[in-house]
Amino acid sequence: RSTRSPSRPRDLIAAHRSNSKMSTLSVTPAKAPLEVSRRIAWIVIAGLTLLVFSPLFHADFTSWDDVSFIVRNPRFMNPSWENAAHYWQKPFMDIYIPVTMTAWMGLATVGHSDQPSATGEVLNPYLFHAANVVLHALTGIAVFELLRRLLGASWPAMAGALLFALHPVQVETR
Repeated sequence: RSTRSPSRPRDLIAAHRSNSKMSTLSVTPAKAPLEVSRRIAWIVIAGLTLLVFSPLFHADFTSWDDVSFIVRNPRFMNPSWENAAHYWQKPFMDIYIPVTMTAWMGLATVGHSDQPSATGEVLNPYLFHAANVVLHALTGIAVFELLRRLLGASWPAMAGALLFALHPVQVETR
């Protein structure tokens, strides 16, 4: 029998099996690197996303596709379940996105005004933008959880989620 102290886990197991007098095996685990808690990561990701994109809460609809998909969409002028069901049966402007159109129909129902704005819009763009930013913050949290499981560490996962959530490619400008 060897009298030297085993240093590797395999040596510890072998020493335990070969030494009948050894009744317990005490192994001191290595200290884990400083990890950020999930709750803190969620708050940081959501908070920074809401802060960075907060100017959208006061923005109008964009001139790219908001006008054709939302502002001038005749089915959004009179939101109903029948109009929402239409998007599940046929594409709108050759694009089949029924979940998105149904969600927008719900927002149009809540954000519909009987009095047109100064620009003639009857839908509230702030509600659409706020819903989009909140959904983006939740998606950033989902990216964090996915990366945390893939990488096994919170700091790199939070960095990746923040890169996803805050990268300028996410911004649509006029």
